[in-house]
Amino acid sequence: MNKKHLTVVYIIVFAVFVMLAIWGYNYFSSNNSPNTKVENAQKPPNISDDNPNGGNEDDRQAVKDEQKKSANPASDFVVLNYEGKEVTLSEKLGRPIVLNFWASWCPPCKNEFPHFQNAYNKYKDDVEFILVDLVDGQRETISKGKDFISQNNYTMPIYFDDNQSAAYAYRISSIPMTYFINRDGGIVNLYRGQISEKSLFSEIDALIDIE
Repeated sequence: MNKKHLTVVYIIVFAVFVMLAIWGYNYFSSNNSPNTKVENAQKPPNISDDNPNGGNEDDRQAVKDEQKKSANPASDFVVLNYEGKEVTLSEKLGRPIVLNFWASWCPPCKNEFPHFQNAYNKYKDDVEFILVDLVDGQRETISKGKDFISQNNYTMPIYFDDNQSAAYAYRISSIPMTYFINRDGGIVNLYRGQISEKSLFSEIDALIDIE
């Protein structure tokens, strides 16, 4: 076999090797990649994507009971309400809670705020909304937070973490961050980053259904 033919054979063998390598990488990646379907949320146990409500009534009740048992307790904290009065998370227990951490300088926080307003309008009779402005006294102040709220005519309950009580309790390192807490004070789910309105409503519906 002359040198020209050998070169052609080498090229063909190399091409086949590359194709096999690409196929193998795609195959193993698709079978080992994490589930990120729900916007980086930590999905509650025993809830499948195909059948989020379980099977029959006994199955659904078993799922609810398991969620309550496996839920980590929500840490308490002290924040200021819009009038400057101290409020704790623990005094809001008894109803499901949507706890959101935000700041007026945060673009994703501002993007998702209309979703929270719509959710508040729909669920305010059944769910406690606690939207905590992380006040550091410099980049974010109570005044800046109130200006943002008033300029956009938001009416959901706003609280101010002026002494970082809530930030420390939940180890907040990035915002926005949203916790879904059952009426007994157990954390059912957590979203890191901006949440869509569809996902927000879905999580609240699931939270109410657990009860």
